[in-house]
Amino acid sequence: MSSHSQVSRLTRKDLHGPRYATFLKEIFAMEDVNSRVAWIKWLFQDNPAVAESESLTIYTYCDDKGIVGQLGILPCPTFLHGNFVRNGWCVDFHVLERAQRKGVGGKLLQAAYTDFEMLSTLGQTDLSYNLFLKLGWHQIGLMTSCKRLLNIQRAIPKMLIHKAKMFKPNQCAHQVIHGWSGDVIGTVAVKILSNLSGCEELMADRNSYTQKCFVKKTVELMNWRYVNCPQEPYTILLLNHGGAQAIAVLRLYTINGWRRGHLIDLLYGGTMSADQVSVIMHAIEIFMSKSGVEVFEAETSDAQVLNWFASGPLSVKTQTTRFLYGTPDGSVFPTAMRDWMLFTGDCDIDIVNGLFLSGQ
Repeated sequence: MSSHSQVSRLTRKDLHGPRYATFLKEIFAMEDVNSRVAWIKWLFQDNPAVAESESLTIYTYCDDKGIVGQLGILPCPTFLHGNFVRNGWCVDFHVLERAQRKGVGGKLLQAAYTDFEMLSTLGQTDLSYNLFLKLGWHQIGLMTSCKRLLNIQRAIPKMLIHKAKMFKPNQCAHQVIHGWSGDVIGTVAVKILSNLSGCEELMADRNSYTQKCFVKKTVELMNWRYVNCPQEPYTILLLNHGGAQAIAVLRLYTINGWRRGHLIDLLYGGTMSADQVSVIMHAIEIFMSKSGVEVFEAETSDAQVLNWFASGPLSVKTQTTRFLYGTPDGSVFPTAMRDWMLFTGDCDIDIVNGLFLSGQ
């Protein structure tokens, strides 16, 4: 690489500048980058975890010809081994082909370590995965995708038609489903939230959960992530079972003829028992069923959610995205995947899927 190469954080002004636009055009093979820049603005510039006085947590590698690589980091304070650490999700990790295998990726990660104690990754490419392992990161395990058929009077015939290859996908790839408008499911009171304001006590209860590892959540962060997200809207539920509360974030949509409901995130306090979690999950299932959902799905490492899916009929589970993390000196000891309460909403992997589904 050039002797003039350098790594720096992208400024808010440079996000909209011609040099960054040139890089995006080459990485994503697009002529008009305005929509991509608008998305990056929401993901990084509008992120409440990054102070307005700071540059973005996008680390760029430049040579004489311009930007040749970038590493975007989503700050995510994480509870691990009894303490909250300054962790960051590695997302938007790209190096131009002409600059690959020249140490650019390693230098970008090293620069990010100046601001974060730990870096993590969920759903990385094979190239990034091999780099992380080379740098001594811990491979913790795989997320689990769970699916359960609902409204079986429609779902099973539809499944048989799919297997017989008699089904032609809809021309419209993605449409939002509006959730059921009721407010009680058995012993569970259900309320659809327009934002998370007023849920501070529940957040504090959840963030005091010391038995598991998890990403810290705040009302401000949740509103940015789920209420202000510029893609198709989420459905946010506040569920109350005998005084025990939980928040469920759902995406309800139709694609390829299937009405699907994805549990993107689930927050509950450390005092909630396994039986109470089971009641909450059953209420979410009924809500989805009443909303017309035919496939109820979640991608998670949460043992209680996985156990609930395993206990019911017409459910399948598969291993999916890899979870890894690392530190500059390798000082953080690895954990077991079962010790984590991770959902797709903790990182940005559901956003990638959502952009694909909605054709953005």
